[in-house]
Amino acid sequence: MKFLSWLIAIPIGFVVVLFAASNTNFVTLEIWPLPFAVDAPLYLVILVALILGVVLGGLASWFAGGRTRSRMRTAEMKAEQTQRENRRLSQALETKSAPSVAAATPPASGKALMTSSGSSAAPSAAPSRPAA
Repeated sequence: MKFLSWLIAIPIGFVVVLFAASNTNFVTLEIWPLPFAVDAPLYLVILVALILGVVLGGLASWFAGGRTRSRMRTAEMKAEQTQRENRRLSQALETKSAPSVAAATPPASGKALMTSSGSSAAPSAAPSRPAA
């Protein structure tokens, strides 16, 4: 990208230098209601007008985009708030729905469990979770 900008800037700069060297004649600038008159080289008058036009156009464009930038900031803040709430709700859901470790793990051996009455019972299967 840097190469492309130089590829464009160098020829434009060359043309500006040629334009300035070719138009060294002085012109008189007068603004009608004011009594002032200024003598300046033609190239200087044209380049100042060009630079002034670029700056004023950039300012007008920046002010025109103010509402769009404001809406973008508002949308970004809403998106961040929604993401924070989504993370908070996901964490709350995980802590609520996570079964206890003792209930979810079957006994280490496949042997029958002894009940309080002294009889043996087969180990029960862990409750199945619905698919998400």
